[in-house]
Amino acid sequence: MRVLIVYAGRTGTCAKAARLLQEAFGSGASLRDLRTEKAFPERYDAVVAGSAVRSGQIEPAVRSWLMKNEKALRGKKCGIFICNAFMEESASILRNNFPKAFLEECVAVESFGGEIHMEELGFSDRMKLMSQMKRRRRIAGDSSLIPCLLPDTIRDFAAQMQAEED
Repeated sequence: MRVLIVYAGRTGTCAKAARLLQEAFGSGASLRDLRTEKAFPERYDAVVAGSAVRSGQIEPAVRSWLMKNEKALRGKKCGIFICNAFMEESASILRNNFPKAFLEECVAVESFGGEIHMEELGFSDRMKLMSQMKRRRRIAGDSSLIPCLLPDTIRDFAAQMQAEED
């Protein structure tokens, strides 16, 4: 199965997740960073789109690529992943950023977790994040909130896509 993995992110977490996913698929998988490369889904049997999440929104490059390639994706085996640090928000992020019909057609839809790179954030994003983390600790009583990528989830995603061979 030839798989196209397209992604976009700003700090490298989504790229890292996409590379792990590519490894899980094996030699038939190609990576394209939508911020710097073009991607043509017609050439592939399956397509996976991944995006970093910032303030509850997916990357504009992913959103526009999916809209531009809507017809080419119809009837293809598709998957969606997001990289978000706060896992409990995953369902609402997916629901708010992707059309319901498209999500329902996807073979696999998942959050691969996330990482927080404070040094990569601007002042206002850093302040929002610190406030959000403080609020979460107060509500959950959790002082060990350290987001990370979930390699097992990434491998399971690839297996789910591969298990759905036609």
